[in-house]
Amino acid sequence: MRPFDVIGAIDAERRRNWVERLAAVRSYISQILSGEDAADRLVDTFIANQDRSDTCSYTALCVVRGLAA
Repeated sequence: MRPFDVIGAIDAERRRNWVERLAAVRSYISQILSGEDAADRLVDTFIANQDRSDTCSYTALCVVRGLAA
């Protein structure tokens, strides 16, 4: 398994790492979702899912910025 692959709830260190990564891109999340409240809900829902014992997760976080043609 890779370092960020997890079966079940993530441990405290992985949780802290996700919180830091999402905080680093939070302004982009807010822009994409058109608001702070929506960004908060996405982050809260994502972390809550990672805390669940009935999940399996792996890291594939990509941030893309572009312009519509």
